[in-house]
Amino acid sequence: MNVQARLSFVVTDVRRKERIDQELKRLHLEQFIPPLPADHHSKFFMQYEIRVDYNPESMNEILDRLDAVREEYHGENPEFSFEFVFSDSEYNDSPLYHVHSIGNNPALYKYNILKYRSEVLCDTCGISKKIQREPIVMNTAIFKKHPLIIADRFWVISEPLAKRFQENDLTGFGLKEVQHKGKEGTAQRAYQVIPLHILPKQTIPLHFSHDPYVLKQKCPKCNLGGHLSFPPHYDETVRKCLKDFNLTEEYYTSGKTAFRRMLISSKVKSILKDCGIVKNEMRNARYWGEDDWVFVPVIVN
Repeated sequence: MNVQARLSFVVTDVRRKERIDQELKRLHLEQFIPPLPADHHSKFFMQYEIRVDYNPESMNEILDRLDAVREEYHGENPEFSFEFVFSDSEYNDSPLYHVHSIGNNPALYKYNILKYRSEVLCDTCGISKKIQREPIVMNTAIFKKHPLIIADRFWVISEPLAKRFQENDLTGFGLKEVQHKGKEGTAQRAYQVIPLHILPKQTIPLHFSHDPYVLKQKCPKCNLGGHLSFPPHYDETVRKCLKDFNLTEEYYTSGKTAFRRMLISSKVKSILKDCGIVKNEMRNARYWGEDDWVFVPVIVN
């Protein structure tokens, strides 16, 4: 697995662009300098995207130089994220996958659907987890066209897909029927997929778990927080305790909400492809469209 760092920021001032370009040339990153439009004025909008092989030392130098220009011109901090490039064997032979995206179609995502109570996990940073109180209530007419959607991070599936899961003896999950809220006569039977199987602790390499930029974002007490994370890592013994639907023991976070990440087996992925639900499988993806599913493999070492 190759780890790349992505820095993204916008420049709207000619003088600041000149200073940034100067620093990028000193860092031998001139290939990421966008050309200045011929008809530019003193104010304009220019997007920078820098991608480099990641290591903390070189990233520290890049960020320090950009930060100096930011302070000089009162600009915004660059957006910093990781991107991962997997080898054929890492991707194809992985026993588990995290579904990063089911496509960019807004109809496939429903938010603020669940009714829940919050349980605080850390009184230092205030991170909490959500505990579902009631079955999902939504307009189930959507399942006539879309057999799978995501509602507040949970998969919700049509009855035919639920039967397909059961016919294939998939393991590690339960189904909770969704209640319809909408026009009478348009209801479709649908079910929330509830992963039940929690995996053992990950074996993330120390240079990832102790990465300074990852640790910088985390709470010193609970070790949670931040948007930077690496793909799940396990040792070979995990193969003996896998189900088709799994949850990480570790919590991930979005804002102040903590959640366990769902990992599916290659069998689930194959069923979704056979059903025509996964129309286009993406890997090592930077951008994707409405019908593109993005899978992130688990690394087994």
